[in-house]
Amino acid sequence: MGIDGFKIYNYTKKYKEEPQGGGGMTDMLNNFFFSKYGTMKPERLLTDVIDIKLTNPTTFQLEVKEDGVIKYIDYEVEDKKHANKIFAKIKYLK
Repeated sequence: MGIDGFKIYNYTKKYKEEPQGGGGMTDMLNNFFFSKYGTMKPERLLTDVIDIKLTNPTTFQLEVKEDGVIKYIDYEVEDKKHANKIFAKIKYLK
């Protein structure tokens, strides 16, 4: 996830032909749906963000306005430090 003064960026890694991990149906579906097609909306304007909430130490939720509809999007990061850093940056820029 990247954040600048105007947008939030959330891109996934490029599609790989080989399954990640031990293989199997789950890895194949994850590679196909999430890596090949990426995120539904990889860039969002900060002006579309209504609010951000920490939902637990490693997850936060964005309340965004998209096409006139309010949506809630949950994000999970690897540790509490990253969650707090992202939360603080978005709060500051809002």
